[in-house]
Amino acid sequence: MPKISKSIRKVKVGGLEIAYVLTRKAIKNMYLRVQVDGTIAVSANLGIPLATVDAFVKAKVDFILQARQRIATRSEQKEQLQEEIQKNKTIPVLGRSLAIVVLQGSKNSGMVEAERIVLTLRDVQNEELFAKVLNKALNDYCWQVFQDAIDRWCKILQPYGVPQPQLKLRRMKSRWGSCKYRDGIITLNTRLLHMPLECLDHVVLHEYCHFFEHNHGPSFYAWMERFMPDWKERKKLLREWGERV
Repeated sequence: MPKISKSIRKVKVGGLEIAYVLTRKAIKNMYLRVQVDGTIAVSANLGIPLATVDAFVKAKVDFILQARQRIATRSEQKEQLQEEIQKNKTIPVLGRSLAIVVLQGSKNSGMVEAERIVLTLRDVQNEELFAKVLNKALNDYCWQVFQDAIDRWCKILQPYGVPQPQLKLRRMKSRWGSCKYRDGIITLNTRLLHMPLECLDHVVLHEYCHFFEHNHGPSFYAWMERFMPDWKERKKLLREWGERV
């Protein structure tokens, strides 16, 4: 088994100190990633001198600062979204802002309708109950919408030998979906529920295309182009909505 070691290092660029986690392993090149929490992760071969790794990090300072700014902006926008839900009782669903209507009743329940989300609560003043019932209603609707998208694309792609996959849902920080083609499983990020349907379809087709091509080479994108000629525009839209939700 290849030897892997980790250490924490710090470099200074002007008056700025940058700490990063260095992972040494058997790879050819050096890689730097800004994690979703803003920490810096660097991977490098065991034989690369520390001074070379430090210089590599210093050269990436503009990239690091820009990435951290994007993370901070996303965090702020997500906080604003939560405030909007609590204050204005609205939430984006499939790209449209739906009003949340709260009614008092004997049984807690929630339903996503065409133009609104109706929550029936035994205690309308209970914010924890409000959040619980809302999340349950959104999760149920998420399963319905995502399964419809999976079935719709499966019908289009079955003539090309694509199997009916099992759908799994997860809230993910850095991926919109994943495909375990050997097991026939497609996992989708529940955050896609808040975005326009074009974004969901883009991710669903992307994951389906891994049944044809397991990597992201030219052949993979040829399949994307074949079934979704505007996939690049949809990818841009996905990126824009990803900053908000």
